[in-house]
Amino acid sequence: MGEFSTQPKQPSIRCQKFLSKAGVKNQLLQKTSAKLGNTCLVCGVVTGDQGSLVSVGTRDSSGTMPRPPLVSKSDSAGAEEMLSLIRQSLKSCRTPGETNFEASTPHIFVVMGASGDLAKKKIYPTLWWLYRDRLLPENTIFVGYARSGLTVNQIREKCNPYMKVKDDEQDRHLQFWSVNHYVKGSYDTRRDFELLDQEMVKVGTEKANRIFYLALPPSVFDTVTSNIKGCCMAKQGWTRVIIEKPFGRDSESSAKLSNHLAGLFKEEEMYRIDHYLGKEMVQNLMSLRYENVIVLKPGDLCLLFSWKKRSE
Repeated sequence: MGEFSTQPKQPSIRCQKFLSKAGVKNQLLQKTSAKLGNTCLVCGVVTGDQGSLVSVGTRDSSGTMPRPPLVSKSDSAGAEEMLSLIRQSLKSCRTPGETNFEASTPHIFVVMGASGDLAKKKIYPTLWWLYRDRLLPENTIFVGYARSGLTVNQIREKCNPYMKVKDDEQDRHLQFWSVNHYVKGSYDTRRDFELLDQEMVKVGTEKANRIFYLALPPSVFDTVTSNIKGCCMAKQGWTRVIIEKPFGRDSESSAKLSNHLAGLFKEEEMYRIDHYLGKEMVQNLMSLRYENVIVLKPGDLCLLFSWKKRSE
């Protein structure tokens, strides 16, 4: 492979435009990229001295595909600075009609299906990491809801193998679980959702904003969302519903679910996500694009030809 400058660069132009639309401050783009040299923080694209594309997914002499450098709190001195910049960006956000990051209004994050594998392996660990790094408002409260008769301590024991808590984070970890609560209830009984609503008012007051994360089987999406709409909407704040994969078995069932949700919530109140979008195959789509000659555009070929010529 050819050599290129290791001076601090901004993320690729493509990713700068995307992040700008997402509201990320330019200051954040510049400073975070400085920790990664010429590699785009977002997609791993390697850029030249003037920011032009040089190489994406280029194989080394052994035939292996080098992975973009990973930045974590343990192996980068600049990680805390990066987190600080992200916090500043969050605090600077102002959405009309909504509370901002530093507001005194409580936030309640409800994990529907708190006893399941997805919750213990993915959701609770991710919530803990966000809480640990202070990327959530300090007045955030977590409520688990499931059919199993569990306590918060039992959920904690189930999640412990996946939390990756370091020795110097034990106190913060205890604080995280101290703001967790659990409610047992079925998914098709209105009375149970009324009790959930009472618990949320008790721990977060009627002013709290509410976020419902549906880590549930698709078979109960209809009844759960109907009960949330009927019993658990925020009294004075906003409500958000996060629907976690899949969205029906085929086009017909997907359309049916979408129509059902549209009859309950506004579009801005819903998030549809699939955790498989975080899988390595999906994360490497950009690399695959530039490795596959069939889908390359003429301009892409010129860039790769230019890189190959420089590396000879």
